[in-house]
Amino acid sequence: MIDGRINEFKCTPAEYLIRMRLLQKQFGFSQTPLGVTTEGQLVSRQKFIVGDPPTQQAVDLFLENAGLSPVKQNYWLWKGVKSDGVESWVGDARADNFVNTAEGIIPIDLRMWQVIDPERFR
Repeated sequence: MIDGRINEFKCTPAEYLIRMRLLQKQFGFSQTPLGVTTEGQLVSRQKFIVGDPPTQQAVDLFLENAGLSPVKQNYWLWKGVKSDGVESWVGDARADNFVNTAEGIIPIDLRMWQVIDPERFR
Protein backbone atom coordinates (compact mmCIF):
# COMPACT_ATOMS: atom_id res chain seq x y z
CA MET A 1 0.00 0.00 0.00
CA ILE A 2 1.13 3.52 -0.75
CA ASP A 3 -0.75 6.39 0.88
CA GLY A 4 -3.56 3.99 1.84
CA ARG A 5 -4.07 2.78 -1.76
CA ILE A 6 -3.47 -0.67 -3.18
CA ASN A 7 -0.68 -0.73 -5.75
CA GLU A 8 0.50 -3.63 -7.85
CA PHE A 9 4.18 -4.22 -8.44
CA LYS A 10 6.21 -6.96 -10.05
CA CYS A 11 7.04 -9.36 -7.23
CA THR A 12 10.53 -10.51 -6.38
CA PRO A 13 11.16 -14.21 -5.67
CA ALA A 14 11.31 -13.34 -1.96
CA GLU A 15 7.88 -11.68 -2.16
CA TYR A 16 6.46 -14.76 -3.88
CA LEU A 17 7.84 -16.92 -1.07
CA ILE A 18 6.09 -14.67 1.46
CA ARG A 19 2.86 -14.93 -0.56
CA MET A 20 3.11 -18.74 -0.53
CA ARG A 21 3.66 -18.74 3.24
CA LEU A 22 0.66 -16.46 3.81
CA LEU A 23 -1.57 -18.64 1.61
CA GLN A 24 -0.47 -21.75 3.50
CA LYS A 25 -1.09 -20.04 6.82
CA GLN A 26 -4.52 -18.63 5.87
CA PHE A 27 -5.93 -21.47 3.77
CA GLY A 28 -3.72 -24.50 4.47
CA PHE A 29 -2.77 -24.90 0.82
CA SER A 30 -0.06 -23.35 -1.34
CA GLN A 31 2.56 -24.07 -3.95
CA THR A 32 5.88 -25.58 -2.92
CA PRO A 33 8.92 -23.52 -3.89
CA LEU A 34 11.64 -25.48 -5.69
CA GLY A 35 14.23 -22.85 -6.60
CA VAL A 36 15.04 -19.74 -8.59
CA THR A 37 16.10 -19.59 -12.24
CA THR A 38 19.15 -17.64 -13.41
CA GLU A 39 16.66 -15.01 -14.64
CA GLY A 40 15.34 -14.56 -11.10
CA GLN A 41 12.03 -16.38 -11.59
CA LEU A 42 10.70 -18.57 -8.81
CA VAL A 43 10.05 -22.20 -9.75
CA SER A 44 7.31 -23.96 -7.78
CA ARG A 45 5.03 -26.94 -7.96
CA GLN A 46 1.48 -27.45 -6.85
CA LYS A 47 -0.48 -30.63 -6.31
CA PHE A 48 -3.11 -31.23 -9.00
CA ILE A 49 -6.55 -30.69 -7.49
CA VAL A 50 -9.48 -32.67 -8.85
CA GLY A 51 -12.74 -30.81 -8.74
CA ASP A 52 -15.07 -28.41 -10.46
CA PRO A 53 -15.13 -24.63 -10.69
CA PRO A 54 -17.14 -23.14 -7.82
CA THR A 55 -19.60 -20.29 -8.25
CA GLN A 56 -18.46 -16.81 -7.26
CA GLN A 57 -21.15 -16.85 -4.59
CA ALA A 58 -19.61 -20.02 -3.09
CA VAL A 59 -16.14 -18.44 -3.21
CA ASP A 60 -17.41 -15.30 -1.48
CA LEU A 61 -18.96 -17.40 1.29
CA PHE A 62 -15.71 -19.37 1.61
CA LEU A 63 -13.75 -16.13 2.05
CA GLU A 64 -16.24 -14.76 4.57
CA ASN A 65 -15.97 -18.01 6.55
CA ALA A 66 -12.17 -17.56 6.48
CA GLY A 67 -12.62 -14.27 8.33
CA LEU A 68 -12.25 -11.96 5.34
CA SER A 69 -14.48 -9.09 4.24
CA PRO A 70 -14.96 -7.74 0.72
CA VAL A 71 -13.25 -4.42 0.05
CA LYS A 72 -13.91 -4.17 -3.69
CA GLN A 73 -15.85 -7.27 -4.57
CA ASN A 74 -16.04 -6.26 -8.25
CA TYR A 75 -12.22 -6.40 -8.25
CA TRP A 76 -12.06 -9.58 -6.14
CA LEU A 77 -10.26 -7.78 -3.29
CA TRP A 78 -10.76 -8.95 0.29
CA LYS A 79 -9.29 -8.05 3.68
CA GLY A 80 -9.09 -9.50 7.16
CA VAL A 81 -7.81 -7.82 10.32
CA LYS A 82 -6.33 -9.84 13.14
CA SER A 83 -6.59 -8.90 16.80
CA ASP A 84 -2.98 -7.66 16.68
CA GLY A 85 -3.90 -5.14 13.97
CA VAL A 86 -2.19 -6.97 11.08
CA GLU A 87 -4.24 -6.70 7.89
CA SER A 88 -4.30 -9.70 5.56
CA TRP A 89 -5.24 -8.84 1.98
CA VAL A 90 -6.36 -11.28 -0.70
CA GLY A 91 -6.51 -10.24 -4.33
CA ASP A 92 -7.69 -11.93 -7.51
CA ALA A 93 -10.25 -13.91 -5.49
CA ARG A 94 -12.38 -14.77 -8.51
CA ALA A 95 -14.02 -18.16 -8.94
CA ASP A 96 -11.60 -19.43 -11.57
CA ASN A 97 -8.78 -19.23 -8.98
CA PHE A 98 -10.51 -21.84 -6.79
CA VAL A 99 -11.49 -25.49 -7.12
CA ASN A 100 -14.56 -27.04 -5.53
CA THR A 101 -13.56 -30.48 -4.19
CA ALA A 102 -15.23 -33.15 -2.09
CA GLU A 103 -13.37 -31.65 0.91
CA GLY A 104 -14.48 -28.10 0.11
CA ILE A 105 -13.21 -25.10 -1.82
CA ILE A 106 -9.45 -24.79 -2.32
CA PRO A 107 -7.70 -21.62 -3.52
CA ILE A 108 -5.17 -22.31 -6.25
CA ASP A 109 -3.92 -18.94 -7.46
CA LEU A 110 -4.42 -15.94 -5.19
CA ARG A 111 -2.40 -12.85 -4.44
CA MET A 112 -1.92 -12.34 -0.74
CA TRP A 113 -0.04 -9.81 1.35
CA GLN A 114 -0.08 -8.28 4.79
CA VAL A 115 -0.02 -4.70 6.01
CA ILE A 116 1.23 -3.99 9.49
CA ASP A 117 0.06 -0.79 11.13
CA PRO A 118 3.22 1.28 11.70
CA GLU A 119 1.62 2.73 14.85
CA ARG A 120 2.17 -0.66 16.50
CA PHE A 121 5.92 -0.01 16.54
CA ARG A 122 5.99 3.50 17.97
